[in-house]
Amino acid sequence: MARNGDRPYSLSFLILLITLLLPQSLAQPAAPAPFPPPPPPQKAACNGVFVSYVANGGGSAIAPTNPSNQAYRFSGAVTVTNNDVKELKAWRVFVGFQFDEVLVSADKAVLDDGSPLPAAVGKNGTVLAGFPQSDLKTAIQTAGDSTQTEVQVQLIGSRFGPPPNDTNPALPANITLRNAGYSCPDSSTQGNMLWVCCQRNDTAATPPTDQQDSNFLPRQSGDLIIMYDILSAYDTNYLAQVAISNNHPLARLDNWQLSWEWMRDEFIFAMRGAYPLLVDTSECIYGSQGQHYLQMDFSQALNCQRRPTIIDLPPTRANDSAIGRLPFCCRNGTILPPNMDPTKSTSVFQMQVYKMPPDLNRTGFVPPQNWGIVGTLNPDFQCASPLQVSDCV
Repeated sequence: MARNGDRPYSLSFLILLITLLLPQSLAQPAAPAPFPPPPPPQKAACNGVFVSYVANGGGSAIAPTNPSNQAYRFSGAVTVTNNDVKELKAWRVFVGFQFDEVLVSADKAVLDDGSPLPAAVGKNGTVLAGFPQSDLKTAIQTAGDSTQTEVQVQLIGSRFGPPPNDTNPALPANITLRNAGYSCPDSSTQGNMLWVCCQRNDTAATPPTDQQDSNFLPRQSGDLIIMYDILSAYDTNYLAQVAISNNHPLARLDNWQLSWEWMRDEFIFAMRGAYPLLVDTSECIYGSQGQHYLQMDFSQALNCQRRPTIIDLPPTRANDSAIGRLPFCCRNGTILPPNMDPTKSTSVFQMQVYKMPPDLNRTGFVPPQNWGIVGTLNPDFQCASPLQVSDCV
């Protein structure tokens, strides 16, 4: 996400193009560039959001050999095309995997439930969330620029079941758009392609009256809401505030442990109101961060893990001038239901985050993904992908 002026950000739980120039014969003019292939007729006829899954040929058997339950490599492509007159914000697609698939990689998406890859997705299917291209503009907005109206996600994984062939491409059971406000019929199959055309429930094509408000999504409801706000931004680092709010009328959270995944090699330099479970900067010293920040004293930094785990501070640190003195901090990880005590239903901490190229500017910012939170003797919480909403501080 990019900053809009000096407004802070909030998250709620909420090509390299290579041109190869070859010498041309002076006797023969260069052949004209071929036109791109026409889109499938199903996509061209869809005036909403077109979603498809294409199986990329038969997969080879992989070890171990087990004739009764053989594993095969599979690859496929999920394509989301916005043919509507309204921008599609934070696209989400459900893929109904049905052959005990294990998804190993997805190049332009993350799992919406925050699970890291590889992940078992073949029991109940999975929801893909767009990252880093989460929003798809309209053809009207972009003069038909497909790089802004369409995204294709390449999937690679393993699956079980019958061997794939031309008559059995091992397609998912179904595919559909999971964004609120859209209706999708049953998906259709043609050869190695599964597709569906989804329409907005509200077909009014009136543009938003406030363009600034249209940049943000409505806030979602949930038992826990996690807000990630940028308080101040600089070329190389920014100050973020994280607030965890309990909205459940009965459930409490004890000794919470919050985790996420950095997507661009960021690292935590300093914190107030919470602390990393592991204080270790060795991954920075021996990694790309150490090569870039040659003059930095990494002994003063806190954590360089790609997936850090953060814990709350004890009450004895509430008035600590170095790491405390922050409202709603330092409660030993206890977050009560608002019905029990609204003043103790939120935990807050701040952290200084350093960035890496190519994001070394005030507006370059990529939100962390794959959030998760656990507590002692607490119910399991499942976090959705972050959404860009209006600021809360």
